[in-house]
Amino acid sequence: MLNETIIGNCKKLFQLYMSNLLSLLTENEFLNFIEKAYNFTIKHDGKTANGNFVATFLMLVEEIAKNESEEIRNELGYFNFLLGEFAKIEKNKEFKNLVLGVVNNFEKNDFKNVLGEIAACLVLCNEAELVKYERVQVNNKSMDFEFKDAEGNLFLVEVLNIEYKSDKYEKGAPFEKFLCHRLEDKFNEKSIDLSDDDKSRILIFPIIHGFSIQIVRENLSFLTTINKKRFPKDKFNSFNPMAFANVQGTYFSLFTMEEIAVGELKRNKGI
Repeated sequence: MLNETIIGNCKKLFQLYMSNLLSLLTENEFLNFIEKAYNFTIKHDGKTANGNFVATFLMLVEEIAKNESEEIRNELGYFNFLLGEFAKIEKNKEFKNLVLGVVNNFEKNDFKNVLGEIAACLVLCNEAELVKYERVQVNNKSMDFEFKDAEGNLFLVEVLNIEYKSDKYEKGAPFEKFLCHRLEDKFNEKSIDLSDDDKSRILIFPIIHGFSIQIVRENLSFLTTINKKRFPKDKFNSFNPMAFANVQGTYFSLFTMEEIAVGELKRNKGI
């Protein structure tokens, strides 16, 4: 049964590892999360979808109890860092809807993807204003974000997390074909039945998982010019890909391909 002791212990964990999230939530929103998470896990025999925020939070409790690793603490620490960075952005009201969607999602297995979405959103917020989280288009396809640039132009962004199997790597055309096909498939999925004008407002933001440093360096020219491809000639619009990596001692941050190629990476096995 949920009681004051459980609630108090949860709040202490939030204060230690996710203080920025605790500051963002109202007291009622925090209590609502604890109650819903508790009831959901009890109803499902203590289980939740692997990889979502609630599962990650429960893994934090286990990790602290066993004191065998700091992997989850680092992951949630990065989540907390991102929330703190958003607090510095003046027009970040819509961002809270993203955060509430993350913490109250008990069924989807996507916390890793959500970290990518939040990190990408933060990158874009340095250049444009976040207008809407989860913008539904006229074709009923939802886009992750709607932004407005300095000239007042609106554009839609879909974050695409790509898992790459480096053991199947082939340099040159096969590699470029793989990545372009993934971008084109996502673009087609989101732009189906739209006018060319509406399609031109859609941009894919790729985040790559699994690249080795060697792969990045061997394909740097291609990876840093993907943003020049434009619909309809190239069949999609995209930002240059980014990746999570450890560059110059900064753990688990989102970096450009240029930064990864020239940076001092601490994890040589991959990104």
